[in-house]
Amino acid sequence: MVVVLCALWVCQAVGEPNNGSFERFVHNESTGYNDPNDWSTLNVVTVVNGFWPDNFPGTKNRWLIDLDSNFRAFKGENLLVLSSGNSDIEYSKAWRQISISEGDKLIGVYFFGACDYLNYNDWAEIKLVPLYDSNLSTIMVAFADIALLGDYGSFEGWTKFEYTFSAAEAGDYNLVLFVSDKNDKQLESYLLVDSIVLCKYNEENPPPEKGDFNCDGTVDFSDFNRLANDWQYDCNSATYDPNCSCLLGSDIDGSGPVDFNDLRIFSDNWLCGIREEE
Repeated sequence: MVVVLCALWVCQAVGEPNNGSFERFVHNESTGYNDPNDWSTLNVVTVVNGFWPDNFPGTKNRWLIDLDSNFRAFKGENLLVLSSGNSDIEYSKAWRQISISEGDKLIGVYFFGACDYLNYNDWAEIKLVPLYDSNLSTIMVAFADIALLGDYGSFEGWTKFEYTFSAAEAGDYNLVLFVSDKNDKQLESYLLVDSIVLCKYNEENPPPEKGDFNCDGTVDFSDFNRLANDWQYDCNSATYDPNCSCLLGSDIDGSGPVDFNDLRIFSDNWLCGIREEE
């Protein structure tokens, strides 16, 4: 295997020390929810140790994850769940402030599952809303709705999002996680989020181009384990394996099978993005 050593870069993560993986929380006795540290929340937002779909209300006729088992956190022990609620509320959100510089990259994973149908097009979004500068615009990082999934549908598993910021987008924002009913307060939908990281890049210290499957900004043995787990699996297969990492990019060249060409590309990026602890 050819190993290419890439430049070191410093990654200042929202998750550490600012709880982007939602490992730290305080139980709110007045609401019954686990409030994530360093985040503001409104309505039904809670940190959970895995998402048991059947414990959360709503019709899930076309959900593509196992309804009888724990949908585990992508990284660590916990994940964040936002529900559009029931007859009492219409939406839920969580937000925190972040400062963006040119070349920064925001990465993480999310899951959207709907218990409603298309006449009421529930949706979820992850976006950046400017705080002070009127010259900045809202940036949509990730979006999903029932029109995308179909009635009572869901993602097949964790889905990676990523966004690299230009010089014109540098500034202070609120990072907003949001899920909402559409035109009603019935048949809730869910947004799950985990492993949010804001990585600081520059021209001298570029990000890894391929192979960072676990969204931590580093191509290492953790990513190799995911590649090995998917070895020879066809990511274009009509029969989806929920244990695969296809949605996170293990089929690096997009050909379908996870094969030697993917391994070659992976090896070219080996050790790119090694994180220096701050």
